[in-house]
Amino acid sequence: MKLLIAPQKIISLSALIVLGVFILSSYLAVNVPWMGVVLGSGPQCEGLCVLEVDNRGPAAGILKAGDHIVVLSDSEIRLQSDDIMEEPDSYALYSDYNLFLSRQDELHTALMQPTLTLRLGDGRLEQIRPQALRPLSVLPLLFWYQLLCGATVFLAGMGVLAFRPRENVTIIYAMTGFGLMLASSTAAIYSTRELAMAGELFYSLSLINQFGTLLFVGPFVSILWYYPQRIHSFPFGPVFTTIFMLCWLVNLLQLTDSIDVPMRYPIFVGLLVTFALATIQWRKSHLQPLQRAILKWFLLAWLGGGTIYTGLHMLPLVLHREAVISQSLGWGVLVTIYLVIALGITRYRLFDLDRWVVTGWLWFLGGVAVIAFDALLVFLLDIQDQLSLAISLAIAGWFYFPVRQYLWSLFLSNRKQGEFRDMVPSLLTTLLNTNEYELKQEWRQLLDRLYSPLNIESIKSTSENVQLSSEGIYLSIPGFRDISGLQLSYANHGNRLFNKEDCHLAEAVHQLFCRIQEFREAFTNGAMEERRRLARDLHDDVGAKLLTLVYSASNDKQEDLARETLGELRTVIHNLESEYSSLATTMSELRMETTDRCKPRGVSLKWNQAVQFEANQLEARQHANLKRIVRETVTNALRHSDAKNLQIDVDCDEMQLILQISNDNVHFDEKHPHKPGRGMHNIDSRARELEGSAEWKMGKDSLLGGYTVRIVIPLHEESSSDE
Repeated sequence: MKLLIAPQKIISLSALIVLGVFILSSYLAVNVPWMGVVLGSGPQCEGLCVLEVDNRGPAAGILKAGDHIVVLSDSEIRLQSDDIMEEPDSYALYSDYNLFLSRQDELHTALMQPTLTLRLGDGRLEQIRPQALRPLSVLPLLFWYQLLCGATVFLAGMGVLAFRPRENVTIIYAMTGFGLMLASSTAAIYSTRELAMAGELFYSLSLINQFGTLLFVGPFVSILWYYPQRIHSFPFGPVFTTIFMLCWLVNLLQLTDSIDVPMRYPIFVGLLVTFALATIQWRKSHLQPLQRAILKWFLLAWLGGGTIYTGLHMLPLVLHREAVISQSLGWGVLVTIYLVIALGITRYRLFDLDRWVVTGWLWFLGGVAVIAFDALLVFLLDIQDQLSLAISLAIAGWFYFPVRQYLWSLFLSNRKQGEFRDMVPSLLTTLLNTNEYELKQEWRQLLDRLYSPLNIESIKSTSENVQLSSEGIYLSIPGFRDISGLQLSYANHGNRLFNKEDCHLAEAVHQLFCRIQEFREAFTNGAMEERRRLARDLHDDVGAKLLTLVYSASNDKQEDLARETLGELRTVIHNLESEYSSLATTMSELRMETTDRCKPRGVSLKWNQAVQFEANQLEARQHANLKRIVRETVTNALRHSDAKNLQIDVDCDEMQLILQISNDNVHFDEKHPHKPGRGMHNIDSRARELEGSAEWKMGKDSLLGGYTVRIVIPLHEESSSDE
């Protein structure tokens, strides 16, 4: 069981360590001899050139900018450009490295004398009294910059570890931060010295710098073994880090002639291993967009930034050329890599990071193009450095960047415009659909076309806004009207995460749906109110007069006609007042009505109903058409045949209402069948209006030997139910 420490304590302890490093580094940086000059070198400079003279230093009034210091005359040490080199392990051989440290010790001894005689390039001899301590205020910005780089990566690593202490990747990440802080803080001390420091101290600082560098690289490479997902149970991290520590031990003991073997070759090997681990992780993250988003971000940072540092600093040294960027400036590249990786480890806004990866790679490749053109012009065409850089920038600026921008805009803009152009008709169709069931299906289909998610499922949405969750895995869209909310998972068939653009688009489409539904509901309410007013007028005026006709009819035929008309009027009034009717209630009413109509004519009715239709609703128009279809069919059987038996079969098959109305018309003549009249045309027209069909069967094809009308009408579930 791991010991858990509160995050605040870890961060506070880390801050104290950084403070201690700053104090110790500052103490060692000021404990060197100081003349008060800034020295440089160049092809036209004999010895070392005086670039600046500090007015507060011992050389003030004695030396001036532009003087050349050739020899420390008391010790007869002839100065050379290598004496002020920033990084001693830039040498290829340990013999040169050791000779440099020996010269540093000699120069330091000379500078520690009370009086120092300098022989200048113009033959003058000048004496100065170097101070034993360098003032803290004169330490250059490069010193503080390197300390700040180390402190940044260390605090970032410990900050991640403080809140996620149980994960291997955060432990390794914090270890790399500690290594980089060791490397940068020690380099800050000796790389910003004025001329020399004690050889033993210089050597110790150089060893710590080399240790920190390998401690940074080894564990950093092994992060890809554990993250985004562990490749294997093999303890790759400890093993790989141990190998790098053994390389440092070889460097300490100088078991080889070349510094490249224990110090630079392992870094190149680490870069190759990174490519291999990245390939394995890429394959393992197939159809896992969260892991792949992390991996793409890692590769942009580590392979992009790592390649820049290795190519511009390490590779030229291996090729025995001068590094393009110094180690001190290279810390900025490594810090950028380190902080970018922190975003991936903490999974900070991965849905946004995933979008920036492609843009980042394009900019990186643009920089590579400039460097490649420059190198080609310098090494192959033997053009001067300044001219080759200008030409390479011109080539990249006039060719690569415009082509890249054109292809990028063409790929994204046209593709998205084409997709939305194709979706406009279906979007309008879905927006204007009044059928609840179809609206649900088309809403899902529209979202599927927009995002191609692996899965869409109904949820009980508590928010009124579209939301991203689980770092872009899910896109939650609230419901509207009586349609439940939906949760989309894994965009583009699982190949990417949802991002802010997806969220904004879904929000816009959802708001459009809601506004149209609100408008439709307001329109429907207004229409419903007008229908109720019309129903009241019909009931109070026309209904009252029809009722008078019923009671004042002079004969039975007029009374029956008046009652039938009054019944039709009541149906119309009911349809005007009701938006939905229960199918079960409608069928019960039809059964009672048909029974009442059959009894006076001596016709036997057999009603067969297998289902109850408790979950089905009819719109007012559907309710009216269904009742009129049944009434017209029954009327045809009663008026136009001598039927003695009437059979009505009611069934349901795959959300279809099936009605079969049969009679035993005993006078049916197969040779002279009854021709279709207005009643049959009305039945067929009403059935088609309900998106159904009507079919007539006669004679031996009918159920009772007379006429059979088979009516099929599609049904929908209750409007308030969700999927």
